[in-house]
Amino acid sequence: MLRAIIKDGLIYPLDPLPPGWTEGQEVEITGEVVPPDDPESVERWYQELARVSAELADPRAWTRIDERLAEVNRRARERVRRPFALHADA
Repeated sequence: MLRAIIKDGLIYPLDPLPPGWTEGQEVEITGEVVPPDDPESVERWYQELARVSAELADPRAWTRIDERLAEVNRRARERVRRPFALHADA
């Protein structure tokens, strides 16, 4: 796992990069966001959670979530199939 920080819209690693990584190589960043633990940040997080939770009481929100998940799944399947499509003529 590589720890990093976001600053001005860019991602800066906090740890040394793995030795196998090369310049220009594409990497996929996954994982959990580590929330700050100062009281003001916790309060902002809680207010945002309360706002989002209230929105989920609306059935239309669940429809939008389902639509978005279907789109993400379609894109993921397309991304997995793409390398195989390149070699279909061989």
